[in-house]
Amino acid sequence: MKIVYRDGDMFQGAPEHAILAHACNGYGVWGGGIAAQFAQKYPDCNAMYTAICKANGRHGVGKSFIAEGERNVACMITSMGFGGNVDGVEEILVNTDTALDDLFDLVPPGAEIHSPKFNSGLFGVPWELSEYVLEKALETRPDITWVVWTYVPPKLSGWAFPV
Repeated sequence: MKIVYRDGDMFQGAPEHAILAHACNGYGVWGGGIAAQFAQKYPDCNAMYTAICKANGRHGVGKSFIAEGERNVACMITSMGFGGNVDGVEEILVNTDTALDDLFDLVPPGAEIHSPKFNSGLFGVPWELSEYVLEKALETRPDITWVVWTYVPPKLSGWAFPV
């Protein structure tokens, strides 16, 4: 399956049965960017993510797990650090590849996964690089639908943005 792109608010637009996914650090901190929004909206998933990261430490990098709660949130640990200690771009991409493989082992056939343009925010990886890794990973699981959201504030939806 190819990647499907949508504009809008992923938290409002993704169907209830879909898994929400994002890139996370290995310290168990959802402190900024889209991760802070996940923490605010799904505190039960945030608590599970923190506990799993604290238990696994560095061994969790390049892995994924699904924090189950009000929503099922897939946590792809693509960088051990965050902020000024974020891993390098190449390391994040390698970790993304293995985290996607790990995630695909966890989801049922026909799963629908919704995400932002992961790694491209505070981790600083150009989306085109993570997109390439995702496209390659999806070749092994053509039954999975992956929807990538670009946030557009509700008052601006329907506008034509210059390219």
